[in-house]
Amino acid sequence: MSTLKASVFNAKVAVAVLVLVSVIIIIIIIITVVVVIVVVVVVVIIIIIVVIIAIIIIIIIIITIIIIIVVIIIIITIIIIIIIIIVVIIIIITTTITTTIIIIIIIITIIIIIIVIIIIVVIIIIIIIIIIIIIIIVVVVVIIIIIIIIISRQYCIMCGVFACVLDFSTVNQSEETGVILFLTPPLPPTPTPTPTPTPTPTAPPPSPPPPLPLPSPSSSSPLSSSSSSSSSSSSSSPIPQYHSLPSQLPLPAFSSTSSSSSYFPSHSIIIHIHVYG
Repeated sequence: MSTLKASVFNAKVAVAVLVLVSVIIIIIIIITVVVVIVVVVVVVIIIIIVVIIAIIIIIIIIITIIIIIVVIIIIITIIIIIIIIIVVIIIIITTTITTTIIIIIIIITIIIIIIVIIIIVVIIIIIIIIIIIIIIIVVVVVIIIIIIIIISRQYCIMCGVFACVLDFSTVNQSEETGVILFLTPPLPPTPTPTPTPTPTPTAPPPSPPPPLPLPSPSSSSPLSSSSSSSSSSSSSSPIPQYHSLPSQLPLPAFSSTSSSSSYFPSHSIIIHIHVYG
């Protein structure tokens, strides 16, 4: 009974430990996911803030340029008006003109002033439209870049500027989770050179040796007949091919499938060993 209770207790302890370990693993996974999401959101917010600051700086620069241009145009207009007024006064003082001519001069002056003001307004409107178009293009491009960074989670050559900010390779150690960017795309694998097989020179097999002369039946003893035949053959006939020096013999290339007997007959090997061994 005590053994059964002990086993039940051990089983309960094992189940409790397993549940505790599982809960700890789940908590660690949830914390990791939350941290990654928070980091990504923070980085995206930082990018948006940086982009907004850059857009504000660009707008300030463009507005400054517009103000300078408008001031220059206003100064030029004022100078032109002053010159026209001076000319009209000089004409009125120096010449005797009628009231109609004076009215015509005043009307011409007013028309010139209105034309200059219209030109200034048109220039300002064109510059404002250009600024709005530039801001819209920049915002759209930034939004597209952020969407590409968040969705693709791969190497992004377009967003190389943000690579140092969005490099989570030290945190995740993986390309599948999180946003991992690098300044340059990965290098292509270097191809391993394949060794070219060198052709093995093959020599033709040696010609079979000439047949040995048969002993004559008129000889008395086999020894004397063999010695006389060998002496007569050595004195009368040239040296056979298999009695030549080893350096003059063709050396065929052996393969693993062919045997040496197909190139060197057994009796020629015996003769070589007998003569030069």
